[in-house]
Amino acid sequence: MSKKHFFLSEVFGVIFIATLGIFLKCLPNELTNSEVMQLIVPIRISVWEEIKVFIGPYCFWCMLQLLAIRPPKRKFIATKVFSLYFFICFILVSFEISNNLNKEMCFLPDFSLIFLSLLLSQLISYRIIVSRLFLDPFFFISCICLVLFCCLCVLFTFFPPRLEVFYDFS
Repeated sequence: MSKKHFFLSEVFGVIFIATLGIFLKCLPNELTNSEVMQLIVPIRISVWEEIKVFIGPYCFWCMLQLLAIRPPKRKFIATKVFSLYFFICFILVSFEISNNLNKEMCFLPDFSLIFLSLLLSQLISYRIIVSRLFLDPFFFISCICLVLFCCLCVLFTFFPPRLEVFYDFS
């Protein structure tokens, strides 16, 4: 795995994730009736649903990258889990700031924030993977965090708590 190939895969990853996320966001309601589809497409208007649309393509791209480029698995998984958590935290903070300023959700600023967070998370992932950091001890912790994240995704999709992040109270 050369640095150039990995960098190009991260750039293509941003484009792939953004394109597939917008496609999933624009799917008609008739196609989203199954419970499996409800895990990756929005079913309400909320910040969580905006994030959820891009998580599926993000995980799919990570699997494609792992199969195609074959980076060191333990380092790759630990890095991608960290980058996924960064992606979600950055979106949550930036959406809260944006929604407090705008008082409504707008497509262009929201998509710009999502694209920026995708770009930053992929850049962080690239910088950690090509560095000489030894991340094998964090592999087990990252696997636990990934399983916890999957469980929370299912829980928050079908049984969302009464918080502003999960509902549109306007």
